[in-house]
Amino acid sequence: MNASNQIAQTVWNKGDYMARCIRKWEDYFIKTGEFCVYCQGMHTKLESLLNDKNFKEFCQARLQQQTHESQSPRTIKV
Repeated sequence: MNASNQIAQTVWNKGDYMARCIRKWEDYFIKTGEFCVYCQGMHTKLESLLNDKNFKEFCQARLQQQTHESQSPRTIKV
């Protein structure tokens, strides 16, 4: 317990909560032989419209129809 508190304070400048997390990671490693894999913050909650093939093709077609000087997000809008 002292070791997890010291690591939490030294590495992250955190207190009891982080020390408990470290102990949970330790228990998981002892039971499975693997480190925990967390995906927090790794995935976007909203998908970009530019990943939609049809929307992307529509925007490209609209831009190609316009002159370079008149291209803007407002002119793409239907």
